[in-house]
Amino acid sequence: MALSTLFYITITVFVIAIILNVVAIWMASKGLTRDDNNNFIPDILEEKFAELKKDVKTVSDSVKGVVKKLDAKPEEASKEDNPGLDDA
Repeated sequence: MALSTLFYITITVFVIAIILNVVAIWMASKGLTRDDNNNFIPDILEEKFAELKKDVKTVSDSVKGVVKKLDAKPEEASKEDNPGLDDA
C-alpha cells in the first residue's frame, strides 16, 4: 500500500514538472519571458510597472495639489468639496 502511494506521488511530481516545462517553453516562444537587460525580471513586467508608476505619480501630484490648497485656505474647505475630510 505505501509503495503504491509513493509511486503515485512520484508520477504526480513528474507530470507537474513536465507541465511546467511545457508552459515555460510556450511562454518563451511567445516572448512573454523576454529579458533584454538580463536582470531576471521579464520585460513585460517592467513595462507594466512603469505604467503603474506613471499612474501613481499622477494621482500623487493631484493629492499634493489638493493638500496645498487646503493648507493655504482651510476655512474654505467644506465637506461638499471634500467628502472624505473630517471636521477637525
